[in-house]
Amino acid sequence: MNAAPTAVVSPSTEERSVDLGADLHAVLRTADGSRELYVRNDSDEVRSFRPAAHLGSTSAPRFLAGEVTTAGEPGDGLVCLLAPHAFVRLASPDTDAH
Repeated sequence: MNAAPTAVVSPSTEERSVDLGADLHAVLRTADGSRELYVRNDSDEVRSFRPAAHLGSTSAPRFLAGEVTTAGEPGDGLVCLLAPHAFVRLASPDTDAH
């Protein structure tokens, strides 16, 4: 017998699209003070973005899934580089992994 699926998203979770630039599809999920950012590169070229503006931390974000290359310094100086058709899921450093 299969168990009923459990909720993986809190009822207080909010999601919104964020603009990170051309060909980047991004969603910011917030719940109970934590933040997760999902970004997908829909282009055939490397695209870059700065996660600090959306994750709100001066520390390096936590890597949750996907593939990304970084450059610069943690915090406002960190730049994420996404390969063509790649995605990444990042969280604010104070977010517990679920």
